[in-house]
Amino acid sequence: MAPIELDTSNSNTLPYLFLGAYVAGVVSLTVLVARSLRRASSALQPSQAVRSRQKPRDRHVQAFVGLAGLALVISLGLQLQAVGVSYDTWATERGLKYPTTLYGPGGIIGGGKDTIRMQLGHWLRDTNFRLDSAEVAVERSRRFWWAQQSYLGSAAWAVFVGIEGLKRNIPHLWAFLALSQLVSLSYAQNLFCLAVLFAPVSLTAEGSHHLLVSTAVSPKNVRFSSDSRGGQTVIEKVKTGVQRYFAQKPASWTPYPALHIFPLAVSSIAIFLLPFAAGTSTFTFVRSFPAFHTYVHGLLPFFVPETWGSVSRTPKQRTELLSSIFRFLAVVSLALHVKATAVALIDNTPNSHRHRHSFPFFVPVDEQRSKLERSRTAVGNLFGAISDHPAVTAVGSDVILSSISVMTWSYVRALDSQTLLSFCIPYYNATVGAIKENVKLVNGPKKPRRKSKSASDAVTEIPASTTKKTPRRKKAAESDESYTPDDRSSADIAESGEEITSAEPESGALAWGLVTLTGLGAAAASVWGADVIQYA
Repeated sequence: MAPIELDTSNSNTLPYLFLGAYVAGVVSLTVLVARSLRRASSALQPSQAVRSRQKPRDRHVQAFVGLAGLALVISLGLQLQAVGVSYDTWATERGLKYPTTLYGPGGIIGGGKDTIRMQLGHWLRDTNFRLDSAEVAVERSRRFWWAQQSYLGSAAWAVFVGIEGLKRNIPHLWAFLALSQLVSLSYAQNLFCLAVLFAPVSLTAEGSHHLLVSTAVSPKNVRFSSDSRGGQTVIEKVKTGVQRYFAQKPASWTPYPALHIFPLAVSSIAIFLLPFAAGTSTFTFVRSFPAFHTYVHGLLPFFVPETWGSVSRTPKQRTELLSSIFRFLAVVSLALHVKATAVALIDNTPNSHRHRHSFPFFVPVDEQRSKLERSRTAVGNLFGAISDHPAVTAVGSDVILSSISVMTWSYVRALDSQTLLSFCIPYYNATVGAIKENVKLVNGPKKPRRKSKSASDAVTEIPASTTKKTPRRKKAAESDESYTPDDRSSADIAESGEEITSAEPESGALAWGLVTLTGLGAAAASVWGADVIQYA
C-alpha cells in the first residue's frame, strides 16, 4: 500500500504563526514606546513640575491616552472582522463550509462532529489579505474618498514626526511609524502626541537616545588619524563610519524642502492613480509609493547627510523652510480632495427620474426627483460607504479618529487661526494684508485723541541741554543675523522649555471645520505645520 502524502499546504500552523508574530510585534512596539514615554515623563525639567504646567499636561495626557486606547480597540476589532469576511468569501467561492459561530455546532470549537475545520493554509496561500483590503478600499469612488484622506493624513503626520523627532530628540521614531502601518494612523498619531507633550525641550547629547546609534558620538569627536586608522579592525571601521554618518544633527538643523517635496509629489501622483490601478497587476507597485512614504518622511532627517540641510540661526529662517513643505502638502491635498469629492458625488447621484408603483392600484408612475433629494442621496451614499466592507470601515474609522486627534491637538496647543488658514488657502497672507490696507485707505488715518492734562498727569519738561541723543537702532533683519544667544540664555531657554498655553476652543473648532471642508490631508498639514511654526 502506497504511503499517503500529507497535505502540508493546508496546515493551520503557518497562519497561526503569522497571527502570533503580528500580535507580538504590536505588543513589543507598544511596550517600547510606552517605556520611552515613561522615561521621558520622569526626566522632565523641574520647571515643568509647577502647578500651572503640570495640571494642563495631565489633562492633555489623559485625553490622548484615551484616544489611543479607543483607536487600538477599534482597529484590531475591525481588522479581525475583515479577516473573517475575507475567509468567508474565499470559502464561498470554492463551495466550502465556513464557521458561522465560534462555539457550538457549526463553529470552530465545541461542535463535536459538526465542528468545522478552517482551511487557513489554503486561504493564506490563495489570498493576500492586506493587499486585497487596500484594493477594496479604493475600487469605488465613494470608498476612495475615505482611503485618500487616510493616505494624505499619513503623509502630513510623517513629515511632522521627522521634524519634531529631530528637534526634540524623541527616541524610537521607527516604532511610531511602524505602528501606523501595523495598527492604524490614529493610534500612532496619539502616541506621538504624548511623546511631544513629554519632550517640551530638546534633550542634550549626554544620556539621550538616537534613532540608530548613541548620540554621545558627534562629528567633532569622531576623527581619523593615520595611526588610529591603520590599527582599526574592519568591524571597528564600519562601526566608526556608521557613527560618524548617523551622528546626531543640531536641533536647529532642517533638511532642504526639496527633499520632502519631491517624495510628496511622487506619492501624490501615486495616490491619484490608485483608483485606476485597482483590479490590475500594477496596483501593488502603485500602492507601494504612498505606503513607503511614511518611513521616508519620518526618517529622512536622520539618514541624509548634514550638508543636505541648513542650520537656522533664527526661528524665522526655520519657519520659512518648514512652512513651504506643509503649504505644498496642504494645497496638493486640497486639490486631490476636491477632485475625489466631485467624482464621488457625480458617481453616486441618482437619476432625475424614478419609477414606482402607486398604492393601492399599483399603476406605474414616473416621478422626477428634486435637486435637493438627489444631492441628499449622493451625500448619503458617500458617507454610507463606510459600512460597505469591514476594510472600508477600518479606513473610515481611522480617518474619523485621526480627525478628532488633529482637532484635539489644535485645541490643546492653542494654534493661531491665521496660521492655520494660511496653509490651506493659497495667498491667504497677501490677501489679508491687502484687505487691511484697503480698510486703512477707506477709513483714513486715525486722528490722535487729545488728552486733558490734569494736575496728577502733569509731566515735567526736561531741558534740551540735559538730554542725550541715543543712536538709531539697526534694522530688524540685521539684528536677527548678528544676534547670537550666549550660553546662559540658551541654558535658561532649555531649562524652562515651552510654555503650556491655555486651551483655545476656537482653534479646535477651526481645525474641525478644515477637516470637514478640506479633508483630513489638508487639515492635518495645516495643524502640524502651524504647530511647527508656532513652537519653532
